[in-house]
Formats: sequence, structure tokens, C-alpha cells
Amino acid sequence: MAAKKIDLITVKNDKLSLNIKGKPLHPDHEKEFPEANKAQAVCSFSSTLKENFDFKYHDPEIDQLKLSPYNSIKSYPLFFEYQNYDFYLEAEMPIEIYHPNREIRESLSHPNDNPNVLYGSINFGSDIGYSEFEIRSNSQVVLTFKLEVFPSKIDYQKDYNQLLEEVNKEVYNLAYDFLRKTYQQMKISEKQNITEAEFFVIIENIFEDLFKALKRVEESPHHRIIRKRNVRPAARVKKVGRQSLKWLNKNSRHYDQELKLPEKMLAVEKKLSYDNFENKFIKWSFSELIKRLKHFKVNYRSSKLNPDQDLIAEIDKMIRKLKLKLKHSFLAEVGELQKIDSISLVLQMAPGYKELYK
Repeated sequence: MAAKKIDLITVKNDKLSLNIKGKPLHPDHEKEFPEANKAQAVCSFSSTLKENFDFKYHDPEIDQLKLSPYNSIKSYPLFFEYQNYDFYLEAEMPIEIYHPNREIRESLSHPNDNPNVLYGSINFGSDIGYSEFEIRSNSQVVLTFKLEVFPSKIDYQKDYNQLLEEVNKEVYNLAYDFLRKTYQQMKISEKQNITEAEFFVIIENIFEDLFKALKRVEESPHHRIIRKRNVRPAARVKKVGRQSLKWLNKNSRHYDQELKLPEKMLAVEKKLSYDNFENKFIKWSFSELIKRLKHFKVNYRSSKLNPDQDLIAEIDKMIRKLKLKLKHSFLAEVGELQKIDSISLVLQMAPGYKELYK
């Protein structure tokens, strides 16, 4: 006899409640998750509401809901690929739900057009790993809920973690290869071997890590000291050195014989310069990302009758963040990259640079 759906997760207070129902079973074997299997899944939430929440989860050892004193738990896996789960949300205020997967978020609707209630059945399909939901009211996030979807046909603890590691490694390799291999000989090549969809998935996965790497670079950007020479009115020259006196001897017309004072002098000032190959490469990478994101947005909007506005907003947000760094960081003082002769040791070894280059 097939097991009935029971409460798997409840998150409740006086203003908002979330209830998720499903079968507490290993989907392949129609039995409770094997006791010998020590795999654990993460489930957590956070909220901007001041009221405390009761957070309960199904514990198969006691076969009932268990109250957690924390906002995050590790328990037997409760959610699996290709399974149906009933979501029920109710609040004192109008609510909407956001999930990166459009099909998932459109699975929930307002019964009887009640804006304070959301209900529907969600199937994660083959999307294993972490899945995050945002509950919003008047465009403001009031609750963020994250759960972990497990695969159903592999040895959980060992193979699943190994699979995630392999997937993450492959995504990073593809992403860094995209940044590294866009040059062809002495000029920038526009030819790419990845599709627009693959490009966006890659960038979406590594976007925050790119900015973490850039932050490390900003703490100590590669630089060199240059001497800047300018002829100025003598009164504005702060330091007179040997080069200044040598210049004055060669340009005696700037020396007032009556006053016995120079009218103009050569000012030699030391200045930090960030205009080098390594920083030009970073600037070029960010500029190329902006171009590709814009191109992806145009193609996406033209290919869809009903484009996902949340996705478009996310693309615009990424573009704004990239532009902000180009205009308001040390990159604003960096010139354009024209050619690539060799990859420097700074790019390969320096903290932050090597992550951006890889």
C-alpha cells in the first residue's frame, strides 16, 4: 500500500505559515529512508519578520514532526528528484513566491484569488542539490527558505557528494576556460564554442566568486611606481631634486636673473600605476562579460513570447554590478588590453588574480 503524504516541514508564526507535505520515503523502494544510510540533508530559513518562528521537520526515527531550536537543520533527506510535494503558504499580508526555476514558481497559485494564500504541487524534476525559495510581500523578501533535493538512484553520502564536486569542478573549468581562451593569437576573437544558454549558466554559477576574487585583488592590486614629469610654475613645485636643477640649467630662459628665482621648474613625482597587463586583463574580462550579457538578454527576449522578467532583472543587475566596478575601482585607471603575448606569473600566482584567470 502506497504511503500517504504527511507534513515534512512547517515554518510558522502568527503572521506567516509554510507547510510542505510529501511522502517520507525513499522513492525507489517505497520504504522509509534506510537507517544504515547516514546521509544528511540541509534545510534552513531566515526571515525579516521580528516574530519568532516554530520550525518543525519530519524525523523518521520518531515518525513525527520534531521542533528545531535553530533556523537550520541537518536531517534524513526529505526531498527527492521527480517527486511531488504540496506547498501551502498563508500570511496576514499579500504574498508571492520566487524561485529561480520558472516552472516551479508558477506551480503555486492563489486559490479563489486570495492574495494571502499560495498553494500548489511542486516537482523538482532532475534538479538535485540546494533549492531556495523567497516569500515576498510588496516586493520585499519576508522569508527565505532553502532545502536540499537528493537524487534517488545513487549511494547518497558518498556518490552524491562526489557528483556535486565533479559538477562544480566542471562548471568552474568551463567558466575559466571561457575567460582564458577568448583570445586568438594577437587579437580578440569573437568566436565562442559555447551556446548563449551555456554561457549564462556558467556566469550565473561563478558570478559571486568573480567578485570575491576581485575583492582580494583590490586589497593589493598589482602596480608599479612611475615617475611623472611636469613643468610647473616654480611656486607649485614641492620638491626640487637633481633632475629639476638639470632641467633648469638646460632651460635657463625660465630663470629670472633679476629676482634670482626660477619662474618654472620640472616637477618629478612618484605615482602608483595600475596600468599593467594583469589589470588590463581583468578589465577586459569584465567588459566582455557586459557585452555577452547584453547580447544574451537581446537574444532571450527576441526568442520568447513571454520572457521571464525576473531573469531579465537578474541580467540587468549583473550588468550594473560589473559597470560599477569598472567605473569606481582601480580599474578606472587601467587602459585597454590590445594583445596577449604570454600569461604573467602575477595572473597565475597572485591572490585574487589566479582565481580570476583560471
